[in-house]
Amino acid sequence: TWKMRTLDDIMEFLGHQNRTLDILKLDIEGDEWKVLQNSISSIHLFCIRN
Repeated sequence: TWKMRTLDDIMEFLGHQNRTLDILKLDIEGDEWKVLQNSISSIHLFCIRN
């Protein structure tokens, strides 16, 4: 089984809370829109340029 993590969880785990990311790559086999819908409320989504 896979453990799902939110964008907020990943940013905190990597120590990127106060950083701007140039690119966010999602390799999730067609579920990109589903993940993005759940991430729209994340403050960290606004820290990604592309």
